[in-house]
Amino acid sequence: MDMMGWSQVSMLKRYRHVIDDMRRDAAQVMGQALWSAPSTPEPDPDPSDTVVELDTLRRRRTW
Repeated sequence: MDMMGWSQVSMLKRYRHVIDDMRRDAAQVMGQALWSAPSTPEPDPDPSDTVVELDTLRRRRTW
C-alpha cells in the first residue's frame, strides 16, 4: 500500500483491480521483450556503399 503512495485502506480497496491490471500488463511487456523474436532483422550494410575511392572523394570536395 505504501509503495503505491496510498495512505488509506479505502484507496487500496477502491483501486485493487488496477494493481492486477498493471501487473498483467507489465508481465506481458516483459515477456514480449525477453522472449519474442525481433520484428524485422537488421539489414547488413552493403560493403560497396561504405568504400570510397580517393579520387572520388577528391572530386566531391568543393573547397
